[in-house]
Amino acid sequence: MFIILGIVITLWGLGILYSVFFKMKKKDYSNKTDSSEVFEEIGAMFYLLKIFPWPVVKAVIIVIGFSFVISGIIILIVS
Repeated sequence: MFIILGIVITLWGLGILYSVFFKMKKKDYSNKTDSSEVFEEIGAMFYLLKIFPWPVVKAVIIVIGFSFVISGIIILIVS
């Protein structure tokens, strides 16, 4: 079970990194939603994406992608 979980998490992280490096353009890093979100956490995240410049947002998304890949590899190694 952990092997499948490790593979899925690693592939998820690789998908994030692929989209950041090859698919997303500069205009994709801006907030396109209204501020009335159902969940406060999601609304706060989109607000932070709106106030930071796009290179900072891109760097955060890259760190998130690498953390998924590293977490998946650790799960694969440990299991």
